[in-house]
Amino acid sequence: MKLIDYDVNNKEMGEKFTIASVLENIDKYMDEELKVQSIPEPKKREELLNMGNFSECSNNELGELLSFYGAFLSYISIRLSKIDSKRGIIKSSIEESNSKAMYLLQNESDEKRKTKEVLNGEILVKYPQIKKMKQDLIETEAIYIRIKALFDSYQILWNTVSRIIAIRTAEIRNI
Repeated sequence: MKLIDYDVNNKEMGEKFTIASVLENIDKYMDEELKVQSIPEPKKREELLNMGNFSECSNNELGELLSFYGAFLSYISIRLSKIDSKRGIIKSSIEESNSKAMYLLQNESDEKRKTKEVLNGEILVKYPQIKKMKQDLIETEAIYIRIKALFDSYQILWNTVSRIIAIRTAEIRNI
């Protein structure tokens, strides 16, 4: 007996509805519809990052950096949303699978009531696909955290360069 039957035929699409097919469809959409063109990288980016003093950059260098950081933020944002949607699909699948497994295990048992902890342990032993989904969720959440940290770092860089440009613009207006 299958724990969760995700092989439901979709009459309109003629395809089977599975977690893998949902993820594949999301990937196809991201790759085909939201292709990220090559992000222009400033020539002196490494020098500037190592220098760490953006106030010494020329206006052109700041403009290049702002464009680069903005484009890269967009790119990372798309990747972040992709992994977040995968995380949501896996979480929903785990919740549904756990509910059905708990129901089946409780009905198979002669005991009156098992604790939730006991049922969760039995689920992990009896249904390896749920254990695998939980492992995938752990990995997906770790990837999400890393991508989010990268996004936050570039957001700080973009904000810094933007502030310097705003200060220079204000100084020019006051002259």
